[in-house]
Parts: sequence; C-alpha cells; structure tokens
Amino acid sequence: MVVLLLFLVFASGVSVQTAEEFFDQKKTQKKYLLKQIAALKVYSGYLQKGYAITTAATEAISKKKSGENNFHALFFNSLAKVSPQVLSYPTLAHTTFLKQVIIKDCREITRKIRDCDELIGEEKRYIVGVYEKLLSDCFRIVADIQLVSTDSIFKMTDDERIKRIDGLHTEMEELYTFSKSFTTGATLLVRSRKSEKINIFKSRSLNGIKN
Repeated sequence: MVVLLLFLVFASGVSVQTAEEFFDQKKTQKKYLLKQIAALKVYSGYLQKGYAITTAATEAISKKKSGENNFHALFFNSLAKVSPQVLSYPTLAHTTFLKQVIIKDCREITRKIRDCDELIGEEKRYIVGVYEKLLSDCFRIVADIQLVSTDSIFKMTDDERIKRIDGLHTEMEELYTFSKSFTTGATLLVRSRKSEKINIFKSRSLNGIKN
C-alpha cells in the first residue's frame, strides 16, 4: 500500500512537472512566434519603404529620360527653323545683289552677241555658251542659298548656316568677277571687229573698191 502511494505520488509529481514544462514551452513558443511576427512586420515595412523608394527612383529616372528625349527633340526641331539672325545676315542681301548684276549683264551681252554681224557663228556660240554656263552656276548658288535659308529643309545651327552662306557668297563673287572680266573681253572683241569692218570699208572706199 505504501509502495502504491509512493508510486502514485511520484507519478503525480512527474505528471505535474511535465504539464508545467509543457505550458512553459507553449509560452516560450508563443513569445517566440510573437517576436517573429513583430520582426516580419518590421521587415515588411522595410520592404514596402524599399519598394516605394525604388518605384520613385524608377519613375524619376523615367521622367528624366523622357525630359531629356523631349529636350533633344526640341533642340533638333529648332535646328530646322531658320533664325532671324540668319535671315538678316548682310551677306545674303549682297549675294542677291551680285546675282542680279550677273543676270543683267549676261542677258544684255548675249543679246548683243547674237545680233552682232561682225562675229562668226563659232565665236557667237562660244561666247553665248560661256554666259549660259555663268547663268546656270548663278541659279545653282541662288537655289542653294534658298535651301539654307528656308525652314524645315536642313537641320543646321546658325553657325553652320552662316558658314554655308559665306561659302556660296564667295562662289557668287567669283562668278561676278569672271562675268565682268569676260564681258569686258567680249565687248572689246565686238568693238575690235566693228572697227576692223569700218577700216576695211574705208580702205576699200579710198582704193575705189566697191563692196
């Protein structure tokens, strides 16, 4: 009987101790789980903040790129428009003036050459051909200047347009100089032939030679 009682007491003691340990373990696990949940909430907050920062950074980069693309587009589009500085560039007006002089001289001398009886056919064709080439080059330069000074044709900076206009102006000046020189030569040739014709006529008249 005593042994039985001791056994029951011992068994009861063991069971009570095991229950306490069991509940202690549950409490420990619960505290651990609560700590884990709290840690997860903090980590989740960090993740959300990190995602928000990343999203904001991505949007900022995207906006920056979009802004840069828009800026570049505006810049290149502006290159297609001719500025007032280029349109009022004095060399443009002077080039136009030279063109008008060359065209006037070429047309006048060409008409005179064709009507001149003192020159033979081959001489006329040569002189007229030179003036036709002069006019062709003159019109080409004028066309090139119009392209450079007209909107939406070339995408160029003001400096590039002005540099091109200067080059075309130099070509026009060379044509003008040649035109004046050649016209002087052609005019002297016509005068010389007329003078020869008059001298021959006078010589024949003095010698009693009839035409």
